[in-house]
Amino acid sequence: MSAARTSGRLRYVRAGHDIPLLIETGGGERELAEGILFLGMLPDCPVEVAEEKLAPGELLCIYTDGLTEAEGAGQEQYGTERLKALLKTQRGEDAESIGRALLDSVADFSGGAPRGDDMTLIVLRRN
Repeated sequence: MSAARTSGRLRYVRAGHDIPLLIETGGGERELAEGILFLGMLPDCPVEVAEEKLAPGELLCIYTDGLTEAEGAGQEQYGTERLKALLKTQRGEDAESIGRALLDSVADFSGGAPRGDDMTLIVLRRN
């Protein structure tokens, strides 16, 4: 087993995407906001590698703006607050179930309206 698997160490590069959310076992939250605005836009732009330690049971959600910007009635967006609330209420479930619940929640919110952007979602839990 590698040290990263046993230590919970996560090294990441954020290159302009929405800020990943880490939900703690007790329901608190942390945003993994380290990183640069856009990767590859400027020559010789330094890449910032950040590090976070995930405790056992913590949940990490990485997503693109197509999820939070999905529109419901009246052009209201799904938003980050709905995302955080769902992650917190579902935090006891396995990662796959949480991902499905989140995609179902966005689809219900949108009421079957066509998507305006792609949606990418990764949900991870440290066991």
